[in-house]
Amino acid sequence: MTRFLLSFFVVAVLLAGIPTPSQSQLPPVRERLGGSLGGVSTSGGLNSEYGNGWSATLYFTERIASSWCIGVSIGAIYMGDLWDPTAAEEYTGIENVASEMRVLILSVGPQYTLGLSDSWLAWTSLEAGVYSVSLLFDTGVQAFNSSQPAHFGGNFGLGLLWSITSSWNIDLGATLHHFRTSEKTNDIFHFFTGGDADPFLLEFSAGIVIDLR
Repeated sequence: MTRFLLSFFVVAVLLAGIPTPSQSQLPPVRERLGGSLGGVSTSGGLNSEYGNGWSATLYFTERIASSWCIGVSIGAIYMGDLWDPTAAEEYTGIENVASEMRVLILSVGPQYTLGLSDSWLAWTSLEAGVYSVSLLFDTGVQAFNSSQPAHFGGNFGLGLLWSITSSWNIDLGATLHHFRTSEKTNDIFHFFTGGDADPFLLEFSAGIVIDLR
């Protein structure tokens, strides 16, 4: 993940020197719609049981002032297969069952933007929302889900937006996610992470954003 972080900033620096069409004569963008893919760095019991994951996110922003927007994000973090299958067998009572974890996210909050040039924009965001943990079990004959009521959480993001045309942008971002979980043994996150609770997940992403004028 350290190598990914270094590559992330090297690409941002290199792209900053590439000339792009001037945006100074265009009206302010009021709405943006984007999507991104990324890698997710984990820690604690989640890392011990699953390792790192990957993410996919759709997001929309509406400008409410010169430098302020309201953002809505819908995303998912995929953790993949549990490294130790015995936990899934203990939880389900089924032998040779495979499982994979995913976290679905719905969050909303303010975003602050700062223009760096005609084609570069820096942004930071703070969102609150719900994080729903679910597991998909597969016996080889049938598949079924196990999920629980959503956990409350939030995320803090930083990034750069590079305008490549009058309506299309490349977005590079880093987001820290945190959500509260129960320490009860019937909480599936607590059970499948060796007793881990209230995790922090660090996401690095790249995506495409469309200006909706």
